[in-house]
Amino acid sequence: MPAVFAENLSVFRDGGWALKSVNFSAEIGEFVSVLGPNGGGKSTFIKALAGLCKPTNGKALIFGKTPVESAKFIGYTPQDTAHNLDFPITAIEIVKMAFLAEKASKKKAFEALKMLGAEALAEKKVAALSGGERQRVFLARAIAADVKVLLLDEPTSGIDIDGETLIAEVLSDLKKTRAIVCVSHDKEKLLKISDRAVFLDKKIRNA
Repeated sequence: MPAVFAENLSVFRDGGWALKSVNFSAEIGEFVSVLGPNGGGKSTFIKALAGLCKPTNGKALIFGKTPVESAKFIGYTPQDTAHNLDFPITAIEIVKMAFLAEKASKKKAFEALKMLGAEALAEKKVAALSGGERQRVFLARAIAADVKVLLLDEPTSGIDIDGETLIAEVLSDLKKTRAIVCVSHDKEKLLKISDRAVFLDKKIRNA
């Protein structure tokens, strides 16, 4: 069974199909970019793989189990990191959430921020961060724990060229021991480290 697997994955909402009969798989050691138009279902697809969106039909599996059952193996970054900015929480506290029921490790959380050049943000309130800074923090949360599957929705959104380069380097190294599925709006550096790309517009086809 692949690390990430979807069979006839379909999601119906708001009066229409966000996804329709999607078949997909990704293995450990593989970086797959997901391309497609706005409204083509890319974020819904990533959320369904992460267990944040319930399929109407079909299934999504992580190591042969439901995403909920495999939650400890999944690192996820949302496209929109601007929710609940009034909540008084620091960047490093966001990253520590990666450890779920395990004892939160401040050291590991800080190391993840440092990998992304974001260690200076550790004690800053999330509400005070720019969009690009928040994106680094949520990506740090995704990679902090020893997850085996990274599900990334526009991880370089709002990030400058130097930041994109650093993130691409980090992900290129991480993919050696993980399966990475990354929604991208044709970000050149991410596509360069992709093993393959698929095009999603309700259904998947090769890019």
